[in-house]
Amino acid sequence: MEHILTALVSVVATLTSAKAWDYYSKKLQGTTTVLNRKDTELAEWRKELKERVVHLENQVASLLKENATLTAQVHGLQGVVATLREENDKLHADSQKIVGATKTRRRAPNTGNGGNNAPVEVRQRKPRRSQQ
Repeated sequence: MEHILTALVSVVATLTSAKAWDYYSKKLQGTTTVLNRKDTELAEWRKELKERVVHLENQVASLLKENATLTAQVHGLQGVVATLREENDKLHADSQKIVGATKTRRRAPNTGNGGNNAPVEVRQRKPRRSQQ
């Protein structure tokens, strides 16, 4: 029993000695330093991510404004296109009326006779018979 008691006393003395205390305090400081370094890295990452989020949110806001502007321009241009199509259809119908009225009257080609291009009567061709 005396040996056990001696061993126990020596273990307690060793664990409580100044060198053991220095060892455990340095080990604790090393662990604390590693944890502090990780906390610092995480804080830097968070800061960087927050900056990136703010930047991306600003870009999204800018793109939404640009999208709204472009959408308004597209709607305006659709109205212009519709108006131009109506005008084109009217002009096409008017030109068909004019072409239909003057189909038998055509000008002679420029023959070099000093600008005397009088209207000439042109006969319409008869459709060909199909050869079978």
